[in-house]
Amino acid sequence: MCKLMCNRSRQAFTIVEMLIAMAVTLLMMVALGKMFQSVGRGMQDSRANVEMSARLRTITFRLKDELSRCTANMTPPHSAGEGAGYLVYYDGPVTDATTMLFTNPSSLPDDQLIDYRPTSKFGDYDDYLAFTAVAEGDAYFTGVIPDYLQNPSSPTPLKLVTTTSKYAEIVYWLQPVRDTAGVIIDRDNDLLPDRMNLHRRVLLIRPDLNNAAGVLPLALPIPSTNPSGTNVPMVMRQYDPSTIASTGSPQYFYNQGWPANYRQVLEVYQDCDLSIRRNLTSSGLPDGPNVSANSLDDLTLPHNRFAHVRIPGGTGVMSGVGTSTTLTSMPILDLAGPDTYVKAAEVNGLLGRRVELTSGFLSADYSLRGVRLGEDIVLPGVTAFDVKAFDAEAPVLIHVGADGRPGSSGSAIVDYGMLGSDDVVLTPSDPGFGTALRGTSAATTSPFDSMSPWSFVVGSTGAFVDLDYVYKAAGPTRAPGGVGGPLGTNILTFCNTPFSGFDGFGGAGTFRFPSALAKSGCYIPNQVVAANAPTYPNADPQFYQPVFDTYADDYEFDGFNQAPDPSGSSSKGTVWYARPATVTPAILANIDEGNDGLDSNNANGVDDDGERETSPPMTASMRALQVQIRIEDQSTRQSRQMTVTQEFVQ
Repeated sequence: MCKLMCNRSRQAFTIVEMLIAMAVTLLMMVALGKMFQSVGRGMQDSRANVEMSARLRTITFRLKDELSRCTANMTPPHSAGEGAGYLVYYDGPVTDATTMLFTNPSSLPDDQLIDYRPTSKFGDYDDYLAFTAVAEGDAYFTGVIPDYLQNPSSPTPLKLVTTTSKYAEIVYWLQPVRDTAGVIIDRDNDLLPDRMNLHRRVLLIRPDLNNAAGVLPLALPIPSTNPSGTNVPMVMRQYDPSTIASTGSPQYFYNQGWPANYRQVLEVYQDCDLSIRRNLTSSGLPDGPNVSANSLDDLTLPHNRFAHVRIPGGTGVMSGVGTSTTLTSMPILDLAGPDTYVKAAEVNGLLGRRVELTSGFLSADYSLRGVRLGEDIVLPGVTAFDVKAFDAEAPVLIHVGADGRPGSSGSAIVDYGMLGSDDVVLTPSDPGFGTALRGTSAATTSPFDSMSPWSFVVGSTGAFVDLDYVYKAAGPTRAPGGVGGPLGTNILTFCNTPFSGFDGFGGAGTFRFPSALAKSGCYIPNQVVAANAPTYPNADPQFYQPVFDTYADDYEFDGFNQAPDPSGSSSKGTVWYARPATVTPAILANIDEGNDGLDSNNANGVDDDGERETSPPMTASMRALQVQIRIEDQSTRQSRQMTVTQEFVQ
């Protein structure tokens, strides 16, 4: 009996042992799963980083190369007949700091009072850059044109064929993704586009394709019916996305006269990669069905360029200014309405002025569609396309930092920026720049004023800035009515620089836009003001487009009258008057006054600058340009950014 009992062995585990074993196994499986998850996420993140870096390198290297071969010099205006092409850079109201500082468009907290800024991944996304470039060696630019233009003897009228050119008009802009109804997709309702794409067009400069009459020939007769389902290449028309019931195809409207056809040239860009222009009638109005291929000389003039339009008087933003048969705006970019994010901030009074109807993204109509849909997209998932100009006089501030005192000791002005301190360097592009300017005046004496917690010094000058940076959304003047007190004094003292867009008049509280911007026609106030009187930023401009443009002085002897509206008010922006069929001596006396050999204004001698009808929007030379491109990987929510900087030989 004892032997049997002593030899008995365990045949199984107890329930407690099994539970312990299962728990250990589960813990090991969880740990293993976490390890694989971590490894997988790391691989996914690494792959996303590699892919984003590769895509950014491709586009930034291309942009850098193209900018280095820009044909234009950066000292406006170009001389007539110089044939140097152009560079134009439009800077919308958004800056790299806008989405960071607004955070919620219904409120604007002080910079230091909020940590979580969910929209700050978005930077400056409403800029536009276009220029002419020359190909390197025999690596010519390529694009497509209708077959009949290159093969007139036996063409296929609607066939597109590839051709080349040594010179091209190159355009970059950001466009939000839209739904089928053309509405910007914003599923999270943060007033920002869910996705944006970087577009690029290369428009070949081929004036040799024009016929003896100087226009591009037609492949087919222009339809007499209206509307028509026939697409006639290289002719003015209006596209209608609705379909013709019998064929199910889109329809076109032809033979529309001025002003109904004022922006219909954009339809021709859907057919080809040619740089084209509208031709002017004897009145100076752009009319007629034909278009012409541009030369470099043609492109020095803004009205001949891609996406530039002359808005008829009494139409859209020109409502209340003349009529469609008497005048037009000067050529301006064909932009869509204001960005909804900035517009919400304007409603809540966070900007120093209202946002104009002509700000925002380039009109979506300039993106390729139909069979060429998406061909112009070079980079998806973009969250910033920020173009900046180098302003040699822009202030670079040294700010006291979070401790409210300069340097480490905080005892004297010489301590600013001391190594190891929390002092920060601020340029006009940095979020804290406005906070510094809204504080006290700059420190000018050795003892530090402890009652001035936002005191700063000007450490140096020279920085890359947004055009008209003092008026930007979330810029130095973003506080409601905020142009008085220390802010007004500091802006007047430190921000009266070539590209600030600021002109002090009569003291710290009275500002106006520079007269050159109005004289170019890129800014028109909505009210008549006396000559040399201030035009306040809160005055709601008729329209306002801050632009650097190499421009041209051809408008000074083109036989047409570009002048302020109404005449005699030097503070009203320049418009383009239609030339009447009969030109009387009185009318002739007002045309090209800056080139008539007379002292028309009885001041400063013959044909001085005051007699000129137009001016470049910015008169200063641009020494360098910087472009920052930021993208986001949707799956990993990672962002990458690269910067292109191009210095121009003056």
